[in-house]
Amino acid sequence: MKIFVTSTGENLESTVDPKFGRCNYYIIYDTEKKEFEVKENPYKTGQSSVGISVAQLAINNNCSVAISVNYGPNAFRVLSEGGVKTYKAKEDMKVKDAIEAYLKGELEEVNNPVSHEQAEKIFPHHHHHDD
Repeated sequence: MKIFVTSTGENLESTVDPKFGRCNYYIIYDTEKKEFEVKENPYKTGQSSVGISVAQLAINNNCSVAISVNYGPNAFRVLSEGGVKTYKAKEDMKVKDAIEAYLKGELEEVNNPVSHEQAEKIFPHHHHHDD
């Protein structure tokens, strides 16, 4: 199974990045091979729909699970539709600890994303687009 984790840095000792769409890096951990790959998030400075783009990365890499701290409504919707379960790491948790906690069944599953109002507080540079 593959796990998609947002990360502030380039290895498993790094802290989980609290921002899903604008994370600095993402780590894909393979639980069978006990190996991981890390990539810089190409969308972190994007103007809009960054959560959707990053969610798409998790789906395209066949990840079954995503671990982050805050998921915006769009990212959450895309992940859910793509069959990726979303889990919430604690702030300042290391990537390896978050993976371990998930495997032990200790992480909370996220069933609701942060609302647009909460997103405004968490991500002040979050732009509204009137549909």
